[in-house]
Amino acid sequence: MADPAALERGLADRTVAFARALRAAGAAVSTVEISDALEALPVLPLERREAVRAGLAAAFLKGPTLRPTFDRLFEMYFPLRRSVASQAAGEGGDFVGELADALRGGDADRLRGLARERVERHGDLQPAANVTEDSYVFRALRGLNLDVILSQLQEETVEGEGLTALQRRLVEEDLTDRMEQFREMLKDEVFSELLEHIGPEAMAARDRRPPPDEVDFLWACDSDLERMRATLGPLARKLARRLSHNRRTAARGRLDVRRTIRRSLSAGGHLAEPSFRRPTAGKPDIVLLCDISGSMRAFAKFTLELTYALATQFQRLRSFVFVDALDEVTHLFDASGDLATALARIDAEADVVALDGQSWYGNCLRQFWQRAGRELAPRTTVIVVGDARNNFRTTGVEHLHRVRNRVRTIYWLNPEPRGHWNAGDSVIGEFAPACDAVFEVRNLRQLQAFVEAAL
Repeated sequence: MADPAALERGLADRTVAFARALRAAGAAVSTVEISDALEALPVLPLERREAVRAGLAAAFLKGPTLRPTFDRLFEMYFPLRRSVASQAAGEGGDFVGELADALRGGDADRLRGLARERVERHGDLQPAANVTEDSYVFRALRGLNLDVILSQLQEETVEGEGLTALQRRLVEEDLTDRMEQFREMLKDEVFSELLEHIGPEAMAARDRRPPPDEVDFLWACDSDLERMRATLGPLARKLARRLSHNRRTAARGRLDVRRTIRRSLSAGGHLAEPSFRRPTAGKPDIVLLCDISGSMRAFAKFTLELTYALATQFQRLRSFVFVDALDEVTHLFDASGDLATALARIDAEADVVALDGQSWYGNCLRQFWQRAGRELAPRTTVIVVGDARNNFRTTGVEHLHRVRNRVRTIYWLNPEPRGHWNAGDSVIGEFAPACDAVFEVRNLRQLQAFVEAAL
């Protein structure tokens, strides 16, 4: 039997390491909170893993935002003990037949044994390599089409049994749920194998997410976008201040003739100290052109969220979205009561496909010039957001030059790494001469640098 004191000391050391990993992942875990957690350990039922999870969550978490990170790290530092694999888990025989039998019977132990056997034989785990867990799962499933196995199993199970339509549907759903459980077991086995080989600290380092301002827009997932949203309000206000140009024509402002004459009259007609009018900074017109094609989807979503935040900061802001056709969506932002509604309406109502839904900047710039060209003014700032990948179609750069001749400034924000520009179907080099500046903007840090440097 294990020494209870030694078990408690080991658990305390693991708790401190867990707290450090949470800090590295962005959680504000204080020394006082670590002390509270250590004091709580002796009164927790240590044999109940979920009770330990709940106790540490109460000590370390201040809200739901970091709960997924907490749970992920908890699995690393307090893993379940792996049971011995079932002898029924295949010894190189008919794996598909074994899997089908386990799915029919709903045998969770047998399914887990099969998942472990598949990962050990076909996962090709290389813990030292920087390979994602999903990649190892994909390797384990090579040559094994789970969708086909499930479909065949469902057909075989419901045939000739005289089941009603409802019963057939319930059987099919039950088999689908079991197959999903098997997929999750495969992921768990990959995770456990890696954890066993490299330890929790190395696993946490592999799993560590970059801070929100370093997440690449093109690869951002929904949870990353959620972390970025906290910066939208301050960034929109900073952008508004930068873009609001100052109309002063001299260091002390424009001469106020009327006030100067009045002062001279009050001084008996002698020239008095001149008076100057100090104008307030004006809000400029902003026009945003945003590529929402497939390659730009994640960045486009974030840009439109920023646009929504900017809408309250500017006197007039017009928004256009495009793929191989262009459509104005300003009214959707104005009419929608909230951001989610506006984005949903853009997805449903924006007319941005003319041919095949593949990017065509030439057609979109031509449409923009025809629709908005006459309304552009010297105070207007145009911001184009796109990767300039044009599918080897006409660029329409002549229309961008026409726009440049009518507006104050054109900036182009490209979310691709600069090293990829002008490679393949990228034509950013053709658009650059018509712009005041082209910026690589792959993350929030670069977007903030653009605001500081250019605006």
